[in-house]
Amino acid sequence: GGTVGVAISAGVNVVDTTTQAYIGANAQVNTDISAANAAQSVNVAAGNDFYHLAVAGTLAAGVVGVAPAVDVTVLSNETYATIASGATVKAKNDIAVEAHAREDITLMGFGVAAGLVGIGGAVDVLTIDNTTWASIGNANVSAGGDVLVFATDDTDVTQISGALAGGFVGVGASVGVMVINKDTQAFVAGGAHVDAFGAGTGLAGILS
Repeated sequence: GGTVGVAISAGVNVVDTTTQAYIGANAQVNTDISAANAAQSVNVAAGNDFYHLAVAGTLAAGVVGVAPAVDVTVLSNETYATIASGATVKAKNDIAVEAHAREDITLMGFGVAAGLVGIGGAVDVLTIDNTTWASIGNANVSAGGDVLVFATDDTDVTQISGALAGGFVGVGASVGVMVINKDTQAFVAGGAHVDAFGAGTGLAGILS
């Protein structure tokens, strides 16, 4: 407040995460399953569940009121589940390799200015660069039931940008920018040896 009122709010969030689950190169898992229980399974699963709430706000009053608000969020999540090359993995029932990522993000930016001249502005910027891989390398994988290689990345974004300016001259503007880049893959390498004999209880709800 005063003859000239200036309020500035800026928030910058940089988040970089890596989540991994793996069976390493040349590992030997359940090489002899002759006496194993019929329900024996191997599950290699990596999950990343990210929630973020960002609020940037300003209030300015005076003969001249200026209130800009800026929020910048940069998110990079890497999620990997893998059976590495050279490994031998067996199971009486199923073998699953799963990588799952989820982002739930809420961004709010507002600027309020009042005076003979009021200028209010808000800018929200969100950048997401994610990698989610589920993979079987050049490994030997044998399941009496099923073999599943599954990767997902779900993003839910709520972005609210607002500006309010009051006075003889009032200017209000808001901008929201989102840049989302994802690399989501589920794959079996070309040199892998994978057997699934389909004798297990089956896998349900995979694509539901």
